[in-house]
Amino acid sequence: MIFPNPLTGATLLFLLATETGAAAVPLQERAGAGCGIVRDFKGDTHTGKTIESGGLQRVYDVYLPPNYDENKPTPLIISYHGANGNSAKQRALDRFDDHTWNPDHIVIWPNGYNVRPSPPKGAPHPNQAHF
Repeated sequence: MIFPNPLTGATLLFLLATETGAAAVPLQERAGAGCGIVRDFKGDTHTGKTIESGGLQRVYDVYLPPNYDENKPTPLIISYHGANGNSAKQRALDRFDDHTWNPDHIVIWPNGYNVRPSPPKGAPHPNQAHF
């Protein structure tokens, strides 16, 4: 929707938010238990982990924060590398395994699967979500 005056759109959004009560509705936290799986590498990065997905052996690196508690939900970051990259290059780039500024998120760095010729670079062909 295009408004002739930017204030018209802002005013309309404000009125809708206050009229429907959306501004007053508190966010509900989703409480849940952690996975319950005890890991012995809290505060460390493990490289070269593998999982089978879609009939392929996929490789990834994983970081557990130092305060990881298997009985509590823990936020997750999946950090994908770009073309011609890999998990090691992506870890060096994003530094999500630096516990001084990421003390509480699990991080996964999946490696792409080497396919020659490369699959098309756009939907619907590559299925990274399946990984």
